This record gives sequence, C-alpha cells and structure tokens, in this order.
Amino acid sequence: EGITKDLEAMARVGIGQALIGHVSPGGQRGNVKILSEEWWKMVEHAVAEGNRLGVDIGFFNGPGWSQSGGPWINENNAMRHIVSKEIQVSGPTVFDDIISYPDSLFKPVALQAYPVMAQPGVDLSSYHEIKKISSTPALDDINALFDKDGSTSRIFPAGLRNGQDLVMDIQLEDPATIQSIQVDYLPIPFKVHVEVETRGMDGRYYSVGSFTLDRRYINFEIGPMRFQPLAFSLPKTQSDHFRIRFSNLTSDFGAGLKEIGLKTDKVLDQAIEKQLGKMYSGPLPPWDGYLWEALDESLSEESVSPEKAVSEGIIEPATIVDLTSKIDAEGRLKWEVPEGDWIISLTGMVPTGATNVPVPPEATGFECDKFNRKAIETHFNGFIGKFLDRVPPEKRKSLKTVVIDSYEVGPQNWTDNFREIFLERYGYDPIPWLPVFSGRIVENTDKSDRFLWDLRRLTADLIADIYVTRLREMCNEQGLDLWVENYGHWGFPAEFLQYGGRADKISGEFWYENHLWDLGPLECRAASSAAHIYGKSQVFAEAFTAGFNFSQYPGSMKSRGDQMFSEGINLSLIHI
Repeated sequence: EGITKDLEAMARVGIGQALIGHVSPGGQRGNVKILSEEWWKMVEHAVAEGNRLGVDIGFFNGPGWSQSGGPWINENNAMRHIVSKEIQVSGPTVFDDIISYPDSLFKPVALQAYPVMAQPGVDLSSYHEIKKISSTPALDDINALFDKDGSTSRIFPAGLRNGQDLVMDIQLEDPATIQSIQVDYLPIPFKVHVEVETRGMDGRYYSVGSFTLDRRYINFEIGPMRFQPLAFSLPKTQSDHFRIRFSNLTSDFGAGLKEIGLKTDKVLDQAIEKQLGKMYSGPLPPWDGYLWEALDESLSEESVSPEKAVSEGIIEPATIVDLTSKIDAEGRLKWEVPEGDWIISLTGMVPTGATNVPVPPEATGFECDKFNRKAIETHFNGFIGKFLDRVPPEKRKSLKTVVIDSYEVGPQNWTDNFREIFLERYGYDPIPWLPVFSGRIVENTDKSDRFLWDLRRLTADLIADIYVTRLREMCNEQGLDLWVENYGHWGFPAEFLQYGGRADKISGEFWYENHLWDLGPLECRAASSAAHIYGKSQVFAEAFTAGFNFSQYPGSMKSRGDQMFSEGINLSLIHI
C-alpha cells in the first residue's frame, strides 16, 4: 500500500523516475527482511506499479549505497590485497618445513628468497645502544616507546593539541647512521607533523627530514593497512644525538604512539600509501594527496654494483630466487639454502575486509573483486539477476536503470590473474618486485617507486575498464542503463572522469547545506566534465541530500540548487 501511494503521488506531480536504494543506515527496521521472499515481492510490486503509472524504476545494483557486494561474494572473488610472511634462514643448509599461511583466507601468489642485506635494519631502540631518552614536556616512562613492545603506549600530551610541541631527545652510546624511521600508533584518529633532527658540531639541532602522520579517519574505507606501522625514509645521517619533534596535533583525546624506531636500513618511503594499503584520510583528497616528493637517490642505476647495493640494503633482482614451484600442496618447502643469510618470503592475497554498506547482516557480504569479470558477473547475477529471473521482460518494462552510488569501499591491489594483466599492459613481470610491498627497495628507489606507480595506474584503469564496463555490458544486455555517481570518497583508488565515462548515465551529488566537507561542487563538476568529455548530454545530481528537518521550502533551497546548476548539472534526482 505504501509503495503504491508513493508512486501514485510521484505520477500525479510529474516525477518520471524513482531510483530505489536498498539501505538500512540504522534505527528501527520494519518487519520485511531484505532478500526474503516477501521483500522480493515488494520489489516486484514497485516495478508493476511503475508499469501501471508510467513511472520508470531504477534499482541500486546491490544492497547498500556503496558499492557492489553481498552474501553471494566469498573470499575468492572479493577485493583483495597483498600480504606476506617472512622467515630468516642461514645457509648452507636444507630447509625442510611447512610454511603456514599468515591468514585463514590467504591465497598464495609467490614464494621467494633473497639475501639478507649486509647491513640489516638494526633498530636503535635497544637499551644497550641508547644512553638516554627524555622529552619536553616530560612523558612518564618514555622508554616504553622505544622498547620494541607494541603492547605499551603513551598518549599525546594535551598541550600538543593547543600549539605546544612534544620534543623527544635520544642520546646514543656511540654515533650511528640512520636512514629511516618507523612509527606505530594507537588506532585512534589523529594527525600530527613529525620532524627528525640531529645535533651538529656547534651543538645546535638541524632538521634531516619531516613528514605528516595522517590517520584522521580509520574506518575500513581508507584501506586494509590503515593500522600498520608507518616507515619514512631519511637522508643518511650519522650522529649520537637525535631529536624527534611532534607538532600541530589534530586528534580526539586518547590518541598516541606505541613504538618509535630509528633504523639503519633504507626503506621505500611511505610504501603503505604507495601500494594503496591506506588512502588519503578524508573524503575529498587535495590535488597533491597522492604525490610524494622524490628523495635523493644516492645510488644511481649506472653506479650501483651488486656489492654496494647489498651494503646499502637494496635487493638486486638477480639475487631473488623463485621458490614457488618447490612448495607442495601441504605448504612444505624443501630447499637447499646457499651460503649466507636469506629471507624466505611467502606472498599472497587476502580480502581487504570491505563490505557493502549500510545494510543489515542478512544482506552483508564482501565487496566483489573490481579487477575480475567473473566476480562482477557473480555480483550482478546475485542481485539484479535474481529479480530479472523472477519477472519476465514484458512485466518489467518500467525497470530502466541500475544505479551505482558513490564509491566508498576503498582500494585493492591484486587479483587472480593480475600478473598476466600487468605483463600484458607494461611488458615486465611484477613478481620480482613483490618485496617492494613490505617497504624494501628492489634495484633502486626510483624503479621501486615506478613499479608502485604502475600498480596504481593499473588499478585505476581496471576499475573503469573491468568493473564499470562489465556492469554496463550486463545491464545493456538486459535493456537497462547503468547510472553511476561519477566520483568516489573515503579511499577512492581510481579516476573520476575515466570511471564515469564508462557508464551510460553520469551523476554528481550535492547536499542541502554546506556540509563539513562541502559535498557538491567537486562531485557535480566531475560529473559535468565527464559528460562533456564522453559526449553525454544529461548530467544528473543526487540533489539536496541530508539535513532535512521539514522546515525547508523551495525558496530556501534555491541558491544551493542554482550553484550546482552552474557546475553543469541539468537533471535533479531529489534525495529523500
């Protein structure tokens, strides 16, 4: 009865289409459970009433407003990312053991071995090497941040949120050379600027490197590695006095650190971000949110000898041994380890943990793999296909549109045939570069960074060319259009224009009021820009979202609507 009255009211005032989102953002729920037989009958009734009244109907492509998942997606066709497990061995010897998986949902990609660097990553956070640690303002038991015990932590002092700096002084027994710093933190939102300084011959301190720890948003949409310790490269610096300065803290009460490690080895700077393990901590990335300043490369491609490369903590591709074929079905590796110290690295993929949202438990499942056509087909058939199987074409003429709402489910960086896709696209094998995912440098910093750039570029291409394109093809085969909100927030790993250009219809979004993030101008301009580029005359907007308290009226909404029309919108979809 309610569905009928809604659609009759729409027809009476000339609303031509209703797009139905199957969402449950919280609060009291009705008696009809999503995906139940009764629920499907309600959906069928909406389409039948659309036929009768001349109101076209569109469905979100799955439960929730983001994105494409449900209980029909399992760990084998979910969004996945690279993880690894390492074992250190010394040769000559015979390694004969079962290598257990690091996760129950782990699927192996490669098993490799490579020499341990001649100068391994010595952590200066050892009591016998540190003579004295102090801080201003004083922190109780500051040594807890340098004890290699992640179960201990210290909270940022309250003054740090009010313009005060936190300065930690570290005095070593003897001078040491550092090339990186690693910071582990509590899983509480915060952002803080960090500067590493060293004492010069004149007794003054000079900056050797600075970076920002930005963890203001920690939900799953930001990425599967949002709680991993962060490693930052520093210029090679020798001293016995180091200073770490924290400033400009933005946080809720309780944010703090678990461990700080000054390291002697080189690392790939901000490798977690570069491999899409953690995205920008906000809904609207700035233009330079995914640009990283190139560090000075002390070893050029021309000057590197294998001996010097190892001494600098760099993995030479020629030294990597592929052991993948030597591990049996039970996970047992039998390998004659050459002389020296070696790392055996088992690399594979696990689900990112992203699920469709917001929906009740019975409609919740993994997000489908955005790089895999079969996974996308499984998702389409698991939801839209279920309805199409129930209702013959002549009884669903009002059903015209399938909707993909805003993308808010974060990144992935691997899939089952990713190696083959990468080889075809770029002409080189990604497998020798797998150590880069753990922050190690293969060949040199520049080439390691270039590999991860290729990874990010391919990710954006596949989301447009596989995910959106295959959904559009399946919709078109059934006489349906694919309608896409041409942007993504909270960890969107693709490109707005390319993403929207693969759809039949493009939409932006704007909120009734200037929200904290001012949702509207960027989203609507992205939609109109894609429409211009790809020759689409209609530019939709999810219009006047949120903030309603039933005191608004058309006059109070006009200026906001006019603003978005000036961004290029020419069709409004009223969000209720």
